[in-house]
Amino acid sequence: MNRIDNMVAKLLFTAKVLGRDQLEVIKDHVAQYGGSFHKHALGLGLVSEEPLVSALASALNLSMVALSKMQIDPRTAAKLPGEFCLQNVVFPCAVRDKGQTLWLAMGDPTDGEVRKQARQLSGMSLVRPLVGRPSEILAYVREHYDVQEMQEADPFGGGGVDLSLSEEEEEEEFKIVSAMGGNTLVKHVGGVRVDVSAGPVGQQIPSPVAAPAPAAPAPPPPVIVDPALVATFDRIRGNQQKATTIITQLTRLLMDKGLFSADELNQMMKK
Repeated sequence: MNRIDNMVAKLLFTAKVLGRDQLEVIKDHVAQYGGSFHKHALGLGLVSEEPLVSALASALNLSMVALSKMQIDPRTAAKLPGEFCLQNVVFPCAVRDKGQTLWLAMGDPTDGEVRKQARQLSGMSLVRPLVGRPSEILAYVREHYDVQEMQEADPFGGGGVDLSLSEEEEEEEFKIVSAMGGNTLVKHVGGVRVDVSAGPVGQQIPSPVAAPAPAAPAPPPPVIVDPALVATFDRIRGNQQKATTIITQLTRLLMDKGLFSADELNQMMKK
């Protein structure tokens, strides 16, 4: 983890907001999937917004902002398009320094690229980041922009684990439903094409209509499986491993907190 991540983790641990086991779970996710500590902490539901926003502001030496305590000028909100604000969990809340500086409430103030884009879109000379609560920022975005019908962004800046397939794979593809117990359920296989003359590897598909006995035994046809099917199962296996890792770590955390015992877990799994 980088310096800011370590500072945020230390502040939350010192304040007894997170325990050692919780810190290890979050650090494992950062190491495995990348992204920032604060994004995974929120995404996993291991810390609430208030203490995390406070720790993040302290680590970055930035001011916190409560939008509910500010009088928002509609002309300020118009400095940035609603789509941009929704996607990046930001809200322009004030203009200062004689119109030269835009105060920007951010769910992830560590994102320098978003600040750069905000400066370019607003035409302002400077953008001053402020640390805000993601839920409040999104509420103000919905209130000041016509974005109700738009797909909302991840309040935590997209730092969660993506278990979905790519856009190219998503159409008529396998869908992972459950990875509990090592069983994979699928919705449909419309996108998979297998040669109709072939069956599963090592097994032939019997003819639906009885054919007359051949004059001489014929060698069995070769088993042909579409390479796309093999690639699909490889993608499913990778996504399943991600899901299994998350479930295992969260289960261990809940057991450590005493919410259930190993025996109770075994009984639940048998049902």
